[in-house]
Amino acid sequence: MKFKKSMIMALSASAMLLTACGPSSTPTSSSPSASEEPAGSSAQKETGKYADLKPGTVDYKDGTAVTPISWTGEKAQNPGVENLDSNVTLNMSVMYQDQDTRMKFHTHKNLKLPYTAADGTTYNDGDFKPVWRALQSNLNFTINDVSSESDKSIADAFTTYKTNGWKVNGQDINIAQGSASNIQEEALANNNILDLRAYLDYMPNFKAFLEKNKAITNIIQDGSGKIYYAPYFDGFDDVERMLLLRHDWVKTLLDGDFDATKFSTDRTISKAYEAFGPEAVDSEITVMNKEENGTAKVTKKHSANIITLQNKLEKLDGVSLVKALRDYIDQTYAGAYGSQRSDLFIGANAAYDVDELVALYRAVKANSTALTGDAKKEIVPLYPRESSNDRLSDLYRFTQFFGVRGVEARSGFAFVDENGHIQDARTNKKMVIALDKLSEMYKEGLILENYGEKATHGVTDGKYENYLQKNNLGFSTYDYNQTQTVYNDPGNDNHPAGVDNYLFAAALPAVVDWKGNRQYFHYTESWRSVKTEGWFITAATAKDSAKLARALKLFDYLYSTEGNKLMSYGPTAWVDGTTKYLGKDVPALSAKALNELKTLAKGNYTNYYRRYLGATYPVGYVKEQGMEYQCVAAAAQPATLRLENAIATGVLKHPNFNTDNTDHMLDITPTTYSFTEAQSKVISGDKYQNLNKTMSYSKTSGYSNFWNNLVQGGFDLKGDKNVWGSMAKYQEYVGTTLGCDTYIKFFDAAYRRMGM
Repeated sequence: MKFKKSMIMALSASAMLLTACGPSSTPTSSSPSASEEPAGSSAQKETGKYADLKPGTVDYKDGTAVTPISWTGEKAQNPGVENLDSNVTLNMSVMYQDQDTRMKFHTHKNLKLPYTAADGTTYNDGDFKPVWRALQSNLNFTINDVSSESDKSIADAFTTYKTNGWKVNGQDINIAQGSASNIQEEALANNNILDLRAYLDYMPNFKAFLEKNKAITNIIQDGSGKIYYAPYFDGFDDVERMLLLRHDWVKTLLDGDFDATKFSTDRTISKAYEAFGPEAVDSEITVMNKEENGTAKVTKKHSANIITLQNKLEKLDGVSLVKALRDYIDQTYAGAYGSQRSDLFIGANAAYDVDELVALYRAVKANSTALTGDAKKEIVPLYPRESSNDRLSDLYRFTQFFGVRGVEARSGFAFVDENGHIQDARTNKKMVIALDKLSEMYKEGLILENYGEKATHGVTDGKYENYLQKNNLGFSTYDYNQTQTVYNDPGNDNHPAGVDNYLFAAALPAVVDWKGNRQYFHYTESWRSVKTEGWFITAATAKDSAKLARALKLFDYLYSTEGNKLMSYGPTAWVDGTTKYLGKDVPALSAKALNELKTLAKGNYTNYYRRYLGATYPVGYVKEQGMEYQCVAAAAQPATLRLENAIATGVLKHPNFNTDNTDHMLDITPTTYSFTEAQSKVISGDKYQNLNKTMSYSKTSGYSNFWNNLVQGGFDLKGDKNVWGSMAKYQEYVGTTLGCDTYIKFFDAAYRRMGM
């Protein structure tokens, strides 16, 4: 791999959370004037609509030293007591967010207490949850939970403890959590965090993991090679988010013989979307074979883009749009899909591009009668899960279907360009074009109306997915698989009543001409790596050899086979034998566990594990995906495995953890960066604060994303939610006024120093 991505937190001095920029209001007078609109035509010609956008390259000839980090320093002395004969008490703060996601049960609206668990134990308010109960028993230690009820997040707790000198009631805190950037900053500035690297010989499991995964080591160590936290992985080396859609609706629209009477004429699309891809394509695409154990080839050949064909229709109604798309599929793919045209989108041999997907969205939007039996229903082709800023971000991750990289960054919006340098999606030409295309889709009603508002389109609480699925209105979203496919269960509260063939499941991502050579292939940057938070041991803990030894044992235990099984699957009563996942034997969840998942959390495994078992918290371990797969609704599991098979066969390409890739599209980008102290002070200073609050994926108060207004109002000052007068003016403001073009240089320099 050679130079990697994003820009979120800093691994050195005062590292910082890089979220992005954008007040949701019109730029101030300090922004460039927005007076002229770009002349427009084809999205593909440099002389057309997007010709005035700069390509997003950065001048790296700044003379920055890039000496790679090396492991230096003395090994720590034996911390002392290593056996488990004596019980040791550790002062700990572990949580996820509110009171329902702590180590102990607390009376909360999301919890049903008392809780009689799968192991027959009845838990009440104040009891340790099963995982933390088992940990104390297995390692013979006692947890003194010092978490404050007033702190509602890990960030809040970190600030409280820092302010109080890492003490609670006069006692030293031993173990706590934080963002990687906050941990690193506190360690460097105040020496209050223990350097775990010095104790790796006393953590053999953790050490073995780091030695096996050099890229991970590079990501989590600071500028001098020290490691201040054990990282959390919400799954590792596997796909994370994906496109999810109603398979049953795709089949209804596309499969079998065409019968005009089955489709609608009462709804039409007011065209605004223009073709993104070229008119003429003649390309061979690698897909999976029908058995999903090898590859095959599909030829994509056309002389007119499907969007152009639809835009020429006299009337863009349900009948005409479906007929045009069916005919196009038959001709473009030479009948390869036969009467099962839906496979172009949802099959093992899927080969659709983004224009074909938009053409399908149009057909969905215009066929409420055919799809729901109710002409009055307003189907939403594409929607984000919720109104919160962090959930709206998934709509912008969808832009990778337009060839954008950096929107799935582990932190911020960084990606590794073809030369191995870090670039930023926020000012990149491809991102600006993709935002323009989303705006065109929004104008056609293909994206949820007024997304970002709690009350919109029938929704009253900002929970878009609940309302849309329950009322049989939502077609697709880009999100996590398990939590969004729970609606397939007819017993789920949000399963649409009376819909027997309902199937909401994953699909492979769109194929894209990623290299600009008319060669299309599946690729996703949504790849599980180091999460942005972990846990650490305070430096003061080293004063007590017994406490230090037990804390190190705990950290190492979660990287052992036994400890990982406990944190990923739960205690013994939650496991019953083994099952297969991706060809490997993994612990099988017991019938009692699966029943609790359904009855206590409506099938949502994250809510179940966090609220009732005490797992899936950001503490140092690798959460196994074999557990999550077993929690996927049975109807959606085949589609989930299809994605995994596409990865196994090489059809779906993705970043990896190699450090010697020659194709830098495969480089995994860091979650944190090794800044020098001087660099850290600059990037966390006032100069870049507006940048880091203006276009953000964060749920933190004060952070937002003005892309919402841009997509809903457009670049052309013709909407009540406009932000800009031209795409070039937007690019200039973000790159120059907000400083994104210089900001990203710090990340590239740090990236090179990390030896990625």
